[in-house]
Amino acid sequence: LRDMFRSKVAVDFALFPSPQVSPIIVEPYNSILYLNSELLYCDNLTVMLENESLYKLCSKLEQIELPCYPDINNVISRIISSFTAPVRHPGSHSVDLATIQTNIVPYSRLRFVSANLT
Repeated sequence: LRDMFRSKVAVDFALFPSPQVSPIIVEPYNSILYLNSELLYCDNLTVMLENESLYKLCSKLEQIELPCYPDINNVISRIISSFTAPVRHPGSHSVDLATIQTNIVPYSRLRFVSANLT
């Protein structure tokens, strides 16, 4: 796809595991393999999310004592929705993903962005 749509900006959302949220052994290995391929083949913007931070967001901001996967998925969907809102809604603040990438990432090698939700 990258060869066919070279002028388009793609945004990747990477979810990294945490041993406190999921006890599956192979998750850290999968994330390392993903990160390696991301560094080699992706030229676009990557927003990094981590399970433990999302878990803490759910427990502190959402006032949920024991967050489960649907609660964490709700936070992820709100992060992605707020990131793509200027593209989806027309108005004075409408920009494309290339402008968002230019404003967020000052250098081309610093394409990994950490998400923040307040």
